[in-house]
Amino acid sequence: MIVDAHIHLGKVVAFRTVDTSVEGMLSVMDHLGIDIAVQMHLAGFGSFEEAYQASEAAYRLSGGRLPYAMIYNPLY
Repeated sequence: MIVDAHIHLGKVVAFRTVDTSVEGMLSVMDHLGIDIAVQMHLAGFGSFEEAYQASEAAYRLSGGRLPYAMIYNPLY
């Protein structure tokens, strides 16, 4: 089993990214033979709740292939 320990989903204007949709990420993972990738949603740069909701939705949509990690900064 191959696990990518850190990917990003979502869009942030400050970053230039490729297709960071769930479907796009799963396609890249399949092409590279990656079974699971731990996601950190870029919505977390603005809203913890939005990032949580988007991360959970991506996890479910991916059939469990995109578990997530989150960082909460109460001072942000």
